[in-house]
Amino acid sequence: MHKGKKSHKVKKTKHKHSKIVQAKTQEPVQSVEDGNTFIFAHSTLDSLLEYSRNYLGCSYHRGSAGPSSFDCAGFVHFLFRHSGTVLPRDARAQALLGVNIAKDEIQPGDLLFFRGRSASSNRIGHVALAIERIDDKVFFIHASTRGIVIDQLDSLEYYKKRFLFSKRILNTSFPTASVQGTPRYLAAH
Repeated sequence: MHKGKKSHKVKKTKHKHSKIVQAKTQEPVQSVEDGNTFIFAHSTLDSLLEYSRNYLGCSYHRGSAGPSSFDCAGFVHFLFRHSGTVLPRDARAQALLGVNIAKDEIQPGDLLFFRGRSASSNRIGHVALAIERIDDKVFFIHASTRGIVIDQLDSLEYYKKRFLFSKRILNTSFPTASVQGTPRYLAAH
């Protein structure tokens, strides 16, 4: 594994959901079967983000899902699986999960979806993981033809022109709460 550099502190902002159902346990709910956003413990999210940096510099290989080389969806799939959440292996299938997040509300843990090689297409061709937000700058880690790298969303014209939307698979804005009962989803509809 490759060791990544430590990052700056992340500026936290609040995201408002129309409906919140608190978890009835401190254990994170980690399933993506029905496309909802789920509770994911902050320590687990931090672990996921730190773990992703271990792969900086690994090579890109189409169709690969690690651990020595990756394509974009394979890298996201690999990271989430390590944290106990199984996502589909395909970027288009990953895009069907979670809730849409406005570009100015992207937080670490959100998935970013981009057009492929054609900037005029609306077809999903690339996925990345947001790892940091500093003021209005969003940094993401992804498998590109340069290997596993961190880029800033609006700093490279290639990605700026191809950005389609972002999705929140994990709920990082609300802490889990302990109440009696069984675990429930955090619905964001």
